[in-house]
Amino acid sequence: MREQLGRLAELARHPNITVRIVPRDVGVHVGRDGSSKIMTVDGADVVYTVAPGGGRLV
Repeated sequence: MREQLGRLAELARHPNITVRIVPRDVGVHVGRDGSSKIMTVDGADVVYTVAPGGGRLV
């Protein structure tokens, strides 16, 4: 776990990477389902999340 946190801290120093932490006590949250990708489609930002049972746009 220490190595993973160190790697995240290292990656967060890049100008094109943002690391956000969702606490466990938040309960249900789209960010806890799986990975996500931010994309720009027709000039608007959308988020594609991977979740059990399939992905979705948010």
